[in-house]
Amino acid sequence: MIAEASAAAGAATGSELSYAELDRSARTVAAWLSEQCVPGDRVLLLSPLGPEIVKNFFGCLYAGVVPVVAPVPTGRDHHLARATGIAFDSGARVVLTDVGSLSPVHEWLSQDGMEELVCVATDVVELGDPGDPVDVVRGPADAAVLCYGSAVGELVATEIGYAALEQGLARTRAAFGVTADDRLLSWLPPDNYTGLMNVLTALSAGATAVLMPTRDLARDPVRWLELVDRHRVTISGGAATAFARCARAVEERLPTGLDLSCWRIAYTPSTLLDPAVLGRFADAVAPLGFDPAALRTTYCLPEATFLVSSSTPGRAPVGTRVSATALEERTLVESERPEDPVLVGAGRVERLDVRVVDPESGRELPDRRVGEVWVRGSGLARGYWGHEVESRRSFDARLDDGQDGFVRTGDLGVLDAGELYVLGRADGMLTVSGRTLRAHDVEREVAERFPGLGAHRASVFTVPVGREEVVVVQEVEHHDLDELRSLAAALRSWLRRRTRVRFGSVVFLGPGMPAIGCDRARRALMRDLFVARAAEPVYEELDADVRRRYRPPLGTARRSHVRIAV
Repeated sequence: MIAEASAAAGAATGSELSYAELDRSARTVAAWLSEQCVPGDRVLLLSPLGPEIVKNFFGCLYAGVVPVVAPVPTGRDHHLARATGIAFDSGARVVLTDVGSLSPVHEWLSQDGMEELVCVATDVVELGDPGDPVDVVRGPADAAVLCYGSAVGELVATEIGYAALEQGLARTRAAFGVTADDRLLSWLPPDNYTGLMNVLTALSAGATAVLMPTRDLARDPVRWLELVDRHRVTISGGAATAFARCARAVEERLPTGLDLSCWRIAYTPSTLLDPAVLGRFADAVAPLGFDPAALRTTYCLPEATFLVSSSTPGRAPVGTRVSATALEERTLVESERPEDPVLVGAGRVERLDVRVVDPESGRELPDRRVGEVWVRGSGLARGYWGHEVESRRSFDARLDDGQDGFVRTGDLGVLDAGELYVLGRADGMLTVSGRTLRAHDVEREVAERFPGLGAHRASVFTVPVGREEVVVVQEVEHHDLDELRSLAAALRSWLRRRTRVRFGSVVFLGPGMPAIGCDRARRALMRDLFVARAAEPVYEELDADVRRRYRPPLGTARRSHVRIAV
């Protein structure tokens, strides 16, 4: 993974790291780790995106230990809970961090009773001489890295082996045509598997990785464009929300003197993508030399060691308007009705075998029928760390005709003449009265239709009451009961007309709920809080059956434990 020594391996704000310097630093870390660990041990990496976490990551690989990247446990409750869950689940013995993160990391270790972990800030502690490369024996199937997420509804790590990591990176390099001349900019946090992929793809090609602190994008989206221009970045991307924020910022104040003609691939996930976002971004930055044909959509997941498919290069993605009614019946039918949704494809699958399958029967579905996306091929992950039952279920899937070796993604999708459309997580679907709705669509439409509800996103889920009943939970800033009563009535009425499903339960919570960026984790948290009566509403209107089941008289209520899925 080390290219010629004169090449720049990582460029952050004001600093550069050559491949020779990266190699020396990684060997220093590896030599120290070999005295603390044995091959296969897990090592927790707690640093923001920057050269230090890259050095430590490769130091782990050199030493034959398994890097586990987690969010720095700062004051955000979600980050604290996630870091703690990762630390305990992985069984890490050592924590590598940086001097800027050392204080909150030490405080977190003490607070959560993990003082026995060895914690080192590798940028200030003298670790010794790098010496010769560490001699370790690790097989191609042994774990190279653990990527944590909530693939099965709880915090789990996808275990990626050495061979799978190499093959997955090769697949990404081929899809994007990455060479040593490219410069890839990443701003995604390193504990996000896509952020990790960005850096590793660059370094495995001998290219240059430009590292932008994640917080800089939040503070000033135009900073992204400035760094693309300054470093002549050729490949960069991220969530559609980043493109939307950047477009708004440029529309308010067009930067001067920027040249984005170098940007040949600007990628974003296709799942739940509003194509208008990409169009707005392309229009906003066109005066800066950006080519709309650089836009690419992707479908990535850690179980497939990152990239599964990407849209056709040299052509901006376009959406296909489809019938909402047919989609609810799990069929793809084109539509001309302006109120129907628009889907954006994730491109054609070239190097993997992808099928759309009925998850109940294992039967492969024909084109234009919605089912679960299954993937087969080389370079796939091994399973979920420490979760044997879920690993067998998801990583050893078999079609009803006997074909085996498939990985179940948990995503719903549909194939149409080779084009893959990914509709979202299967557990993000609401099945009510024989109809299927996407929770994401309902939540988005609530935000668009009722801006008076504020900036907080609604959470939509179902609860069983002999049948599945939909509940809408919304955090609000104000507590005027008359206004909330009117909003609840209007919300229920509009949703009933829009979806033809009865929305009998609306719950308004006061401000202060944990800020969770993952839609799936946010819904799971709100559902757990609702079922356990663990969050006091400021106002709620409940279906009669829901009230009887979940709001019994206090004297008969059972105490519940709330499991927060992160």
